[in-house]
Amino acid sequence: MDVEIFGTMGMSARDLWYALGISGLLVALILFLLAINSFLIEPWKKRRKVSQRLAEVSHQHLEQIRLLKEKLEGRSDRIAAILGTSAQKLVTKMQSQLLKADIFWDPLTFIGLALFLGATGFFIGIYGVKSFFVGVILACGMALIPYWHLKRKKKRKTLQFEAQLPEAMELLSRSLHAGHTLPSAIELLSGEMAPPLSTEMLIAFEEQRFGIGMADSLVHMVGRVDSPDLKYFVTAVLIQQETGGNLVELIEKIGRIIRARLNFKIKIRALTGDGRLSATVLTILPIFMFFVLLIVKPEYEAVLIYEPFGRTLLGGGIVFLLSGLYVLRKMVKSIEV
Repeated sequence: MDVEIFGTMGMSARDLWYALGISGLLVALILFLLAINSFLIEPWKKRRKVSQRLAEVSHQHLEQIRLLKEKLEGRSDRIAAILGTSAQKLVTKMQSQLLKADIFWDPLTFIGLALFLGATGFFIGIYGVKSFFVGVILACGMALIPYWHLKRKKKRKTLQFEAQLPEAMELLSRSLHAGHTLPSAIELLSGEMAPPLSTEMLIAFEEQRFGIGMADSLVHMVGRVDSPDLKYFVTAVLIQQETGGNLVELIEKIGRIIRARLNFKIKIRALTGDGRLSATVLTILPIFMFFVLLIVKPEYEAVLIYEPFGRTLLGGGIVFLLSGLYVLRKMVKSIEV
């Protein structure tokens, strides 16, 4: 009976078993590849990702420790003797801003780069466009590029740090509730969280381990991160250490406050997005069109560049443009605050 059915279908029993065997081999091969992916490839990818993260944390940690060591060894005193008190204050302030942006440069190198770019822009305007006014504009614009990069990186680090703070406060409170001390809880936090928060917590723990008090380590961390939420946390911990109280309950309340503030900031940024975009477009568009016309139709811009009245109009336009940008930014900042 079976032979007749197979004969009618044009397939023998041997062909059927051969097809079933091939199908079984294919299924076994697929299962084998899936098993290799699940037990070998995916764990390897996760380990590589963790290793890259740890290497990044270690690099940032070593760089920041190097800068702190140079400061403690009195390098700033030698700079002060060369440059004077006012210049030293500028260098110290610049060093603080660089640390807040995770830019591990010497302040004098950073300022020198800004001056070099400014001089380059000035020579391009003088010898390339053959206009002193354009040279001044290019010098100012190119000299501000490093400071714009500094501000952008500092803001990005602050936003990343503040986004991690609510979860960090929860983990810190659970660690303290489980019986950890504050330094050991901070060490645990540095291993569980991602940069930049893990890096800053690790530095605070290492400073405490090398003899600096926990309070001073937290104050130093505030100097490396431009975050008001972090200041609230550090201030609360310092007051608790002076007056006593339930630290776990205090950190839990701070975590809830920081989470509420973060949600409120997100809503405010969404509401002010139109104003910030308008300020950006209204600032960039005139400058962009000026240089486009300067390249495509230089005779259109010749009056503004070479004629005294044209330069007056151009200077007035720049003043009004900057005034409008300032007013728009103040309006947006007042709403965000």
